[in-house]
Amino acid sequence: SIAVSTRVTERTQPPHVMPCTGKVIVSIAIPFNRTSARSSIMTHSSRICATKKTILRLEDTNIATQNKAAVCNANTTRRRSIESAMGMRRAAFALSAVGVGLAVGAPFMLFGNVLASLQNVASHVIAILAAIAVTSAIAKTGKLQILLRSLGQRPGFVRTFAITLVTDFAFLCSPAGAAGYVANIALLQRTGASWSVATTVVGADQALDLVFFAIAVPIATFFALGPLTQALPKTSHFNYAIVLLIGAACIGVLWFNRQRILTVLRAFIRAIPWLRTRQGRLKQFGKDMRVQIAALLNGHPKWNFALLLCTALQWLLRYGALWYALVELHRRLPFGFVLVMQAMVLHLAQWTGVPAGGGSADLGLAAMFSPWITQSTIATALILWRFATLYVPLILGGLGFVVLARIGMLSNTAEKSEAA
Repeated sequence: SIAVSTRVTERTQPPHVMPCTGKVIVSIAIPFNRTSARSSIMTHSSRICATKKTILRLEDTNIATQNKAAVCNANTTRRRSIESAMGMRRAAFALSAVGVGLAVGAPFMLFGNVLASLQNVASHVIAILAAIAVTSAIAKTGKLQILLRSLGQRPGFVRTFAITLVTDFAFLCSPAGAAGYVANIALLQRTGASWSVATTVVGADQALDLVFFAIAVPIATFFALGPLTQALPKTSHFNYAIVLLIGAACIGVLWFNRQRILTVLRAFIRAIPWLRTRQGRLKQFGKDMRVQIAALLNGHPKWNFALLLCTALQWLLRYGALWYALVELHRRLPFGFVLVMQAMVLHLAQWTGVPAGGGSADLGLAAMFSPWITQSTIATALILWRFATLYVPLILGGLGFVVLARIGMLSNTAEKSEAA
């Protein structure tokens, strides 16, 4: 802003800026000669107008310079964030490629030449193992279909089947399977489901898996106590009892202090600026999820039974592939023992952070089964097992990408995944 002050002074002073208000003060000397007063005022008025224009041009230039600098800084920040994201993506892709490559080639690297033993495997064994992988994926698709329909969604079966294949692909190719959850939520949103519905479906899927293992592993352990006592480290029953008591005590402490834990989590969320600014949306999201979870829990008994049946079929087939391969190789072990060994080894391999375990699962299973199975036999069995649980799911995942691309579901999916 410009303030013009006409003062009677001895001489005209240059424009100056008031230190407090920032206004420009122009002092002009006006002579006392009445005859020349009018012309002098007109002259000084023109000088004032010229000064105003000069100051306005300077302000416009300053504002333009500031805007240009702000735009340059924003572009620089954006370019750096894009370069950082691209670097992380390249690192994640390289880690995935290394992990999957190690998992694919682990049986061949660990046990030498096993191609000769594979020539003796009948073709119908390969076909049955491929059918096991496909049927397991179909069972998971049926589980997702029931969950989505229970929450008012009506996606097509083929679309849900393609989402299941792509999600399994993401689970196998990411550290600890983290990308699988994000991809599943993003792709379900592309079918028209809201963020809360997609998250509830993925959470319910994981909860059903936990229920299955919580029931199946103790039952399988009870029927496989004989082989398990030989596979587990030799120690006294007192040590096992101590471990069980410690585990039960930890669970009890967490349960009785659940309210304090929730309070700490709420305080932690409030301390994060990004979460604090979105607290209203998060509360609405939590409210929607509670309503949807209640709708799933209060569903029709036949749908709940169908969910449990699909979950059991999905995992029994996947964990039964190794047992079937051993049977075909004339090494019959109790199904419960094979299931428990896989459950322990695969979950430990998953938390190594290497995609698909990076061969650690193969090494662990070979060590666990070494008292009963020769090295050449376990090498062949592991290749057949990997065929059903890794090779075929990766191929099916690639086909799932093609199907989703043809129906237009992969456009902007990366942005959806980042938002999720």
